[in-house]
Amino acid sequence: MKVLQSVALLIITLISMESSAQVETTLIFVRHAEKSTGNDPELSQAGHERAQRLVETLRDLDIAAIYSTPFNRTRQTVAPISKARNIAVTEYAASTPYGLFVSELLAKHKGKTVLVAGHSNTVPGMADAAFGKSSDIVIAEEDYGNIVIVKLREGADAKLERSRY
Repeated sequence: MKVLQSVALLIITLISMESSAQVETTLIFVRHAEKSTGNDPELSQAGHERAQRLVETLRDLDIAAIYSTPFNRTRQTVAPISKARNIAVTEYAASTPYGLFVSELLAKHKGKTVLVAGHSNTVPGMADAAFGKSSDIVIAEEDYGNIVIVKLREGADAKLERSRY
């Protein structure tokens, strides 16, 4: 009888260890905040205010890495959270194929939360690549403050959430 109890306990322990081994990776895609005009514009005053709101919006998340395209508007959008968290911003090329970029993020940051600043024409594609199917997200040129969160767990369906900052 004790042997059966020990075997049952071992099986339960192994099953619970396997379940806890399924880590969740969270990718947070944000469209840059309001911009000024011109070639490679900086954020406008409203954009700087929105970038500060991003810090507050994501305050409870344990962000491990921050990515931005090399443009002023995306770098300035994540600058306040980068400074607040003391996390260096890694630049990526907006022209990188979405699937390749998401695969690289997942390989480098498995089980972590990653913030990625992009553009109205890149955030939907990156989110779809992470989600694994079309989410029908459209971000208008004049629509700022978009957040798309994709949560990935091995062996489970991806979850997609939309929010604003």
